[in-house]
Amino acid sequence: MAVNDRALFNGVEHHCGAPIRAQKGSAFIVGAFAPLSSLCSSIHPAIRSRGLLRAVFDKVVHCRENRSKSVLITGTTSGIGRALLEYYARSGAKVISVNRRRVAELESGYPSVRFECVDVRSAQDVDQLVCGLAESGQLPEVIILNAGINRVDNDESFLLPAYSEVIDTNLYGVLNFVGPLTRLASVHVQRHVVAISSMSNYVGNPYGLGYYTSKKALTACFEVWSRMYAGTDLVFQQVMLGPVRTAIFTMADKFPAWMGWIKNLFSASLDGTVRAVSRFALTRKKKLIYPMRAFPLYVAMWLGQCLIPGFFQGRRTLDGKTRRADASIDI
Repeated sequence: MAVNDRALFNGVEHHCGAPIRAQKGSAFIVGAFAPLSSLCSSIHPAIRSRGLLRAVFDKVVHCRENRSKSVLITGTTSGIGRALLEYYARSGAKVISVNRRRVAELESGYPSVRFECVDVRSAQDVDQLVCGLAESGQLPEVIILNAGINRVDNDESFLLPAYSEVIDTNLYGVLNFVGPLTRLASVHVQRHVVAISSMSNYVGNPYGLGYYTSKKALTACFEVWSRMYAGTDLVFQQVMLGPVRTAIFTMADKFPAWMGWIKNLFSASLDGTVRAVSRFALTRKKKLIYPMRAFPLYVAMWLGQCLIPGFFQGRRTLDGKTRRADASIDI
């Protein structure tokens, strides 16, 4: 590597606080990445051809996306929560993982992560956790409230226990954190409270009523808090997720194949979702809709429910049976 090349690396390393390594061979297009535009135009073409510019670009992007020094994430045993844990742990952030159960394989794989076994449905346990972290000065600057479940609770009949389980986890599992956070004394550091919500609160699955109503209520709460605490040290944010390629239960096998095909077409990758959430958590923006390309799909489904009689309204059971077919009522 030439002297000028090494000088360029040293400058980026000094700015980012971590070493980088050159990557050879891969083609690279700078595009419209504004912060690097002037840098790119001033570098000799020979440097670009060796892949040095790609390494510099990757390092600067990494620095821009990972400024969070500490983060608390709920529900990290699988899906988006686990991917977020892995992402922040790799970036060097101090990570606190909150799950209701221990997973030895996960905890042994990330020795730098602090794992707390706390049931987010328990207001008392969550209150003790938040207050304890605050008193010890270890309450993270980013709190991602991701824990969530989905259940069939409204198919052949309404199942209150299943519905309550979803509400307790998806809604109260978030509210239990907000309570103690809003009681803490204000500080001179921004604390981002990020709720993982869903586009399904625009068009809910009638068979998963708990999931639909929990996300709709969660969105209403965070819209109020984002306005109420605007300009303070508490930044309330919500992520409206569309379909993401995870293992979360979605009842996809219960619907026609064409619906699954359309969903997959509009689904976002797990890696892309994690990067979008991590970038969003560095801002004071109130809402992130991701992936944006899926939003028209939910608008179309909402219009279908409004204009097409019986469309996605649960008039048949998941097994295709007409609801209460034996009833004979003159309307």
